[in-house]
Amino acid sequence: IKDGNLRYLPMELINDDHSHLNKADMFSLGATFYELMRCLPLPTSRRQYQAIRQGKLALFLGFSLAFQSLIKSLMHPATKNCPSAAQALTNALFKK
Repeated sequence: IKDGNLRYLPMELINDDHSHLNKADMFSLGATFYELMRCLPLPTSRRQYQAIRQGKLALFLGFSLAFQSLIKSLMHPATKNCPSAAQALTNALFKK
């Protein structure tokens, strides 16, 4: 990987595993949403960021548990377990 910020890439891509490319961007989307919820950039501390990589995300007041659950699923440590874009759009958050 030559471009981009590794903090926004799923581990599989960092490790050159392209078996779930259809879901790789979902991790990046989840990381971006998580960063916006925190009102802070993703941590640069190895320990703090490894916790995020392991799926240990903090909960934040002012955001529904449903939204935070979606973000957690987007950032699942195993990309194969992340929803695809089509699956994410079926989430109840996007229904009227």
